[in-house]
Amino acid sequence: LALCDDSDGGRWHFTVIHELGWLAYVAGDVAETRRRFQQVLELSQQLNDPFCSAQAHHCLGVILSTYDDDNEQAHDMYSIAAAEYKACGRMDLYSEVRFHVQQLSVRRGDLAMAQAGQEELNTLTAYFPMHVRAWYASAQTELCILMQRPGEALTHAAEALTRFRTMGNRNGECVV
Repeated sequence: LALCDDSDGGRWHFTVIHELGWLAYVAGDVAETRRRFQQVLELSQQLNDPFCSAQAHHCLGVILSTYDDDNEQAHDMYSIAAAEYKACGRMDLYSEVRFHVQQLSVRRGDLAMAQAGQEELNTLTAYFPMHVRAWYASAQTELCILMQRPGEALTHAAEALTRFRTMGNRNGECVV
């Protein structure tokens, strides 16, 4: 961090802290993830940058849904992030956050909302980064199982496995 110059108004510093937060998340360090993502939120407010704000709200949604099991608050954070990503023209990240929202519906057992989310996501698949395409195929599998459509579930499961393996995961497990 000491090497970061502020010639870009602090955006580089924001990016470094943001990435450190994701590294802590992947490493399973809950306290460090919270600390870094809280810094991300504070920096985004200082920068007054909609894209940074979207990233901060996305991070908070992850914390709330993963660590706190607070799906309502996570939904609120993801909704803010989605609107800001869309306003910034980042449909790749917008679609990723909408995927998270759809997954919250599945967790809550709200299959009607999950189905509506899946229909919206079907219109966004062209924007998905590779890891989201794999997650999405996996999520479609789960939703089809819950909706008692086993034939469709098998098709999506095969797609998910293929995509995960394409990313280098031999056992079909995603580590992204």
